[in-house]
Amino acid sequence: GGVDLVVVDLAWTPQRLAIPVALTWLAPGGRIVSLVKPHYELRDAEKEWLDRGFLPHDRAPGVVARVEGEMLALGARVLGSTPSPLVGGKTSKKKGVPGNMEWLVWLEKV
Repeated sequence: GGVDLVVVDLAWTPQRLAIPVALTWLAPGGRIVSLVKPHYELRDAEKEWLDRGFLPHDRAPGVVARVEGEMLALGARVLGSTPSPLVGGKTSKKKGVPGNMEWLVWLEKV
């Protein structure tokens, strides 16, 4: 059983919690597309980088690279990734900061 494609777009939930669950839904050969939101993936020491919920764009790629590097330990292999053409943060204009960068990551079960 299972499905051929799982799409993950979660607020507040880090990939380390979402991906293991998504993997349980996959049929053999199935894939996952997950929207990685670096501002929700920060370690405690990195949270000082945030400015009113905004992660500076120069910090985001490093966070995404770390998250991608952790996927094998979660049971997933990264097949590819690309920055989303859209930035997150509906309320960013109210806060006076730009929207957060996000990445689409393509995964398979190992």
